[in-house]
Amino acid sequence: MATTVGDIIRRGLPVLAPDETRLEAAHRLNYEGMAALPACDGERVLGTLSDRDITLRAVATGLDPDTTQVQQPMRTDIAWSSPRLVVQVAFTEWTSDGKLRHPALLGLRDDKPPHAVVREPVVPPLSPGDVSGGSR
Repeated sequence: MATTVGDIIRRGLPVLAPDETRLEAAHRLNYEGMAALPACDGERVLGTLSDRDITLRAVATGLDPDTTQVQQPMRTDIAWSSPRLVVQVAFTEWTSDGKLRHPALLGLRDDKPPHAVVREPVVPPLSPGDVSGGSR
């Protein structure tokens, strides 16, 4: 069974606490291999903190990374979105870090709802022997 976005979210998205320091947040972003994480107070999302927020918004204003809490440089102007369109993409393989290699947009899919989208395995292209019924 393929992994869905919902599966990833249910496993637990890493989050930052608003009272963590900027230095702790930078270490967490590095450890998770992510460029941004949400800052949450229990179940409520308060904002997001990105590597850009840490470097530009905090450093440029002279905030001390050891004492500045996440809630100071985090962004609170969050825009939520929901998937509405599904596209079909051709690709050669999944990389070891879960990215598509050589993706190409084939077009919109109106036969599949967004919640039914799953990570699909690579389907190798057909060879002339496959089409003709084998080698002779």
